[in-house]
Amino acid sequence: MLVVHRETAPKGGAAQHRNGGIEFDYLLDGEEGSKGNYALMLVRTTEAFTTPKHRHNFEQVRIVLNGEFGFSPGRIQKAGTAGYFCEGTFYTQKSGPDCEVLLLQVAGPSGQGYMSSRQLRHGGDELAKMGEFRNGRYFPNDSEDQVKSQDGYEAIWQYHFGSPPLYVEPRFTEPVIMVPDRFRYLPVPGVQGCWSRRLGSFYEAGLGLSQLKLNAGCSYLFKATSQPHLLYAVNGSGRVEHESWRSQSAIKLDTGEWAKFTAETDSEFYVFRLPVFPGTD
Repeated sequence: MLVVHRETAPKGGAAQHRNGGIEFDYLLDGEEGSKGNYALMLVRTTEAFTTPKHRHNFEQVRIVLNGEFGFSPGRIQKAGTAGYFCEGTFYTQKSGPDCEVLLLQVAGPSGQGYMSSRQLRHGGDELAKMGEFRNGRYFPNDSEDQVKSQDGYEAIWQYHFGSPPLYVEPRFTEPVIMVPDRFRYLPVPGVQGCWSRRLGSFYEAGLGLSQLKLNAGCSYLFKATSQPHLLYAVNGSGRVEHESWRSQSAIKLDTGEWAKFTAETDSEFYVFRLPVFPGTD
C-alpha cells in the first residue's frame, strides 16, 4: 500500500512535445518497462492550452475537476464528468487557464505498454538536440517539410523503442463521457455508511472506474483481490491502516492487498481498477 498527497507529489511542466501552459502533479506510477505501467496525475492549465489532432497507443481516463476540456470540435467535457479515451481514438485538446483534470494513462488492449514520464521527458530532451518540436510535431534538423515531420509523442516513442507506435482500430468511435451524478450510489452490503457506484468497465484486461463514499465514522475493508486499484480522495479525511488521507490524496493497493479505511469526515473517492495483462500482476 502507498499513500501520497498532492502537496508533496513530484511536479513538472510541459514536456518537449507539447506547448507550455500546462503543469503536472505526479501522484502514482507503475513499473517502467512493464506491460501494466501507468501514471495517475493531476493536470492543470495555467493559460490557454491546445494540441493538434492526435491519438495514442494507450488508454486514458480523464476526470475534469474544474473548468472545461474541449476534445473535438463542438465537444466539451465539463467539470464533474469522467471521460474514457480508448486506445487509437483521435482527439484534440483545448482548455482554458482554469482547467484541472485527474488523469490516468495506462496500457491498452494492444499490450504495447505505457511510456513513463521519465522516458517521455528524456526522449524529448534528446530529440530536441537533433531537431525542433513545434505545434505538437517534431521536425528533424534541416527539414521544414510537414510531410517529413512526425507527431511529437510518436517521435519520442520511436527514439526509445526503435519503431513508431502501432495503432489499433479504436473500439469506440469517439471518447465516452460519463456523468457520475446521474449514476446511483448503492449501499455496500454489510457495511453501514458505505456506498459505491460503478461508472464503467472498458475491456477484457479489466480497466474500470467507480466511486466509493464513506460516511464519517465508517470503517471499510477494501480488497484488491485480483487487480491493482488506485483511489483518489475527492474530499474528506481519514485513515487507511496507519496512514492518513485527505482531499487530493491518492492511494495504491497492489493485487492481493487488503486495507482498512476509516473515515473521520464524510469522504468520496474515485476508484480506478487497473488492467492486468498476461505475465503481470
